[in-house]
Amino acid sequence: MPRKTVKPKKNLTIRIDDELREQLQLLANIEMRSLANLVYSVLTNYVIDTREQLGYVYYDHEEGKFLTDEEFNKKFGHMF
Repeated sequence: MPRKTVKPKKNLTIRIDDELREQLQLLANIEMRSLANLVYSVLTNYVIDTREQLGYVYYDHEEGKFLTDEEFNKKFGHMF
């Protein structure tokens, strides 16, 4: 299921080499979206996946938001 993305509110400037930028632009073109949107999506998914793997936070893909421990237990607690 595709993850919901939220429009970024702050700018982030990074330096990348030409080859990486070309590869990212190619992927953005294939997916018919802007380079900025692709990079934002990649970073968002990395944060979600990493935090879930480390057990720091739960992400509800249906709702498109992070859940507190209380919200998680309410929604999924009966499964454990």
